[in-house]
Amino acid sequence: MECTHLFSEINKTILETDVRAKTMELDHILAIVNIFANAAIGVSLAAFYILLYGNHDSIVHKWPIVQHWSIKIGLVMAVACSFWNAMHVVVRHIMPRDPGSEIIDFVNTPPGEIIMNVGLAIIFTWAVYFHKYHFLEAMAKVKKTVRTKTVPKAKAKTTNGRSKLPPRSRN
Repeated sequence: MECTHLFSEINKTILETDVRAKTMELDHILAIVNIFANAAIGVSLAAFYILLYGNHDSIVHKWPIVQHWSIKIGLVMAVACSFWNAMHVVVRHIMPRDPGSEIIDFVNTPPGEIIMNVGLAIIFTWAVYFHKYHFLEAMAKVKKTVRTKTVPKAKAKTTNGRSKLPPRSRN
């Protein structure tokens, strides 16, 4: 009877370990998806910053100083925080009993935040694509259009106050 009880305890422990291992795999997958989503947000917002402020002819430089700097600071803060979030998902735990060993673990991020980050990454990547290929290139095509030049009427040259044009008849 004791042997059967021992085996049932072993089986229960194996099943609990297996369930924990499967949930840990899902948590790791979600954490990795969150890392890539935050990195995509950072890269797309950095590209958007470059598209807005990289061109000296951009209309953003002509805006009032409050609007100009609020967009600039907002984009910089969003880029920095998205990369910080991407790097903060992985946590190192140093074991107190053995200082030479450490455990690398992932932060448990709520699934709603991960889904939101994936959605924001898609939206910001699309915004950069749209701004680059539909807005900036359309504006460049408008600037490149050939405009007809009007030639100013020729003025008669004078020499010593006299016109080189033939005199008009007085009829």
